[in-house]
Amino acid sequence: MQLTCPNCNQEIPSLEINVATDLAKCPVCHTIHRLSELMGTFSPAPEPEVSVTPPAGSKIDMETGLGGSVVLSIKRSGFKASHIPLLLFSIFWLGFITVWTTFAAFGSVFMALFSIPFWAVGIFMVRGLFISIFGSQKLEITGSQLIFTKNGVFKTKTVEIDQREIVAIELNSVVRNTRGYRDLANGTNMTSYGSTIVGQPTIKTNIKDYKIFDSASEAGRTWVVKFLKKVVFKK
Repeated sequence: MQLTCPNCNQEIPSLEINVATDLAKCPVCHTIHRLSELMGTFSPAPEPEVSVTPPAGSKIDMETGLGGSVVLSIKRSGFKASHIPLLLFSIFWLGFITVWTTFAAFGSVFMALFSIPFWAVGIFMVRGLFISIFGSQKLEITGSQLIFTKNGVFKTKTVEIDQREIVAIELNSVVRNTRGYRDLANGTNMTSYGSTIVGQPTIKTNIKDYKIFDSASEAGRTWVVKFLKKVVFKK
């Protein structure tokens, strides 16, 4: 916080401020002021305006829907070159597990059962790959509701949230067992395999929390939270 002398408009450093006595002295003109009065005239710098459009590279598109509603969406990406490494690794992983399980079954059924966790990992990787290729998300903002739709590979989930029931919109810390995400707390890139902490846009109500746009970029997730706060809480 910066305090300014009303007499000469010079900054009053913290060393010249005594909270206990409620006094502040200007080192330039040597005028003594009441700290409470200076605090009363202090007005913090306004927060920067939230951009009305998603940041570039965020994967989020903005459109106008029916009745003047606003629609934010992450559309299906389709198959891209960036999917090839995970596809090849998934094929190798499942092929290896298939061979191992087959040979283990000849010796003992119980030995074959030890492969179940590895099958689960392989299936999880393939599921994530398909969601990345075919999945999409959409948030429709109307005058009274937020309607969020998430299209997976085999099912579609839609939730309707009454804006009056929303108590908070924030970035929640969640753990992901992948690599390449940015650690928001420390501002560093996590490049090794293992658990990483990322910010997940979360709409909180008194009944339930709703997580949205998990596949957006870091800048996109941050923007979504600020934009929804402005729309819902008018700030």
